[in-house]
Amino acid sequence: MEKPVLYPPTGFGQVAPGIYRSAYPSLANVPFLRTLNLASIICLCPGKHKVLEPFCQECNITRHEHGTEGNNEPFQGISVEVMCTVLAKLLDSRNHPVLIHDVKGKHRTGCVVGCLRKLMGWDIMPILTEYKGFAEPKIRFADMRCIDLFDPTSVQFDLRYVLGVCAQAHFVQVSPCMVATFETGKGHQSNQR
Repeated sequence: MEKPVLYPPTGFGQVAPGIYRSAYPSLANVPFLRTLNLASIICLCPGKHKVLEPFCQECNITRHEHGTEGNNEPFQGISVEVMCTVLAKLLDSRNHPVLIHDVKGKHRTGCVVGCLRKLMGWDIMPILTEYKGFAEPKIRFADMRCIDLFDPTSVQFDLRYVLGVCAQAHFVQVSPCMVATFETGKGHQSNQR
């Protein structure tokens, strides 16, 4: 019996162990996506996209919808709130393996990955080089500014579920203000490690 040909989605790449990026997958990409054993998919596309719903239901994949517009001059962009929420989900190992995507996998996804790289302690030049590699030929200055100005300490996450990701990705030392405690269910900032 012939093995099916596997087609990754356009712009597919591994960001870190258990974290993948791509453009919006099509039905032709489903056999490839099965090989990733995804636990969750984060969609940055505004509006409901139903192409993957049967696949997600069948494979018990959690979909996180964070529809947002891209960074377009002068006043439209990814909000800090959405960015922090998406990054907290990417950092949470309970969501891994995870795929993050937008329509083309370039701009919104590139901004999120760039901000994740800042959390990982990367210098800005390699972050922007990676962004450009995925975004070409349509590089957006607003995206690069979004990445450059992003404050990694604005992300709150539960350190209990990030340790594996931190060890694998060589995160910078976590400052106390970055850890959100969930003991009270309020997600307030804590000085505990």
